[in-house]
Amino acid sequence: FFKKGSYILGDSGRKVSYIVFPEKRQYVKVSLDDMQEAVCSSTQKIKVSYSNLQVQVVPLAPKVISNMPCNGKRIMVSYDVSTAMMGIRHKSHEKRVTDYYTTSQYNAMSLFGGHNWHTQVFMIGYATFDKVIMNKVGFLGFPVRAKTTTYSNGKDNGSTTLTISSVRLG
Repeated sequence: FFKKGSYILGDSGRKVSYIVFPEKRQYVKVSLDDMQEAVCSSTQKIKVSYSNLQVQVVPLAPKVISNMPCNGKRIMVSYDVSTAMMGIRHKSHEKRVTDYYTTSQYNAMSLFGGHNWHTQVFMIGYATFDKVIMNKVGFLGFPVRAKTTTYSNGKDNGSTTLTISSVRLG
């Protein structure tokens, strides 16, 4: 949304944020209340539709990560999304591929309060499809490594990797 290198600083106590543009040596002060109102107002005017919804879950070979025995799943979620706001229309094909490794070394359900909450990272915000995703992904276990690569219209948008390197229960 903003030029590369820009960033936002927030002060929740004063309910204000600053959007900083370092290359111009400028900033904009924004009220968090005003920002929330603008976001709520604009999201009511945006029409979003989804099509070509697909989810695949493929087992990966077991491996040892951070000295923990792990099982893996490759979770591929793809869909077309169309948006329309104030006469401007946009359509794109989105895809996320996640290699998700978990260990059974820990009782994940008790550690996570009996809820498989980390499947939520695969959701797209479309309730009907999100249920399909959750059902196909199933129970994951205690997360050890997740590498996600995102694509938009076939273009690689980069990857993120989360690795648990040490666990101490207490």
